[in-house]
Amino acid sequence: MKNKIAALYIAVIAIIALPAQAAVVVTNIDTETEFQSVFSYGQSQTVGGSGAVWYGQAQPGGFDPFYEGEIGGTGSATDFIQTSWNDSGNNSFSLSVDSANYVRLVINGVTAGDGFELPVVQPFNEVWVGLRLATGLPSDILTVNTQTVSGPAVANLPDLSLTGATNGNPQFSGFKFHFDNRLSNIGAFTMSGNLTPQMYGAGLEQWTYTFVGVYNPALVPEPSVVSLVIASMFIILMLWRRKQSSYPPAG
Repeated sequence: MKNKIAALYIAVIAIIALPAQAAVVVTNIDTETEFQSVFSYGQSQTVGGSGAVWYGQAQPGGFDPFYEGEIGGTGSATDFIQTSWNDSGNNSFSLSVDSANYVRLVINGVTAGDGFELPVVQPFNEVWVGLRLATGLPSDILTVNTQTVSGPAVANLPDLSLTGATNGNPQFSGFKFHFDNRLSNIGAFTMSGNLTPQMYGAGLEQWTYTFVGVYNPALVPEPSVVSLVIASMFIILMLWRRKQSSYPPAG
């Protein structure tokens, strides 16, 4: 009997110790207001502060007509990407974070945040992605496609597409993602895809494609069921041993 209980205990611990298969969890962001809220819900400069930690953005114009993207973060200077967009054609982008939380954004082969330029000292466990288009021309179309993310898991991310808005009312589409086995800090990952603007308004349109690294404390797990199971198995085994030692020796 003693050997059976010990074997059961070892089997439970072995099963619990097996590494779980990582997965990418994707959730829709329904409104631009919800997307903007991440910049204001208690964000702090300290480690563990909730809210936006860094951002990357693909956009036309910006502060200078030659700058078509930028990247920045808490306590870090903003870095601009000097490139130009291919209208009615694919524009590649790649957003990556290494194991030391350095952020890099590449648009059409031009890099911002290369190595030392955007270190992120705070942990972040979620990435929010938002596409916005404001234009008075219904013929304008803005599409993001073939998006993928790779890290501890690999997944296709949602395609996004917006068309010209009536009376210039902004259109928005977005989502957020995290890895289900990296809930305290997302760690190294790469996100890539193509962005295709089909704009014919000669400057009448305004659009941005924004990435935000977020620390969301709601994702950080409470003491797990696994820990409780291990503790209970240990207690049961100790009680069983005590009970066995209380019996007089046979014979």
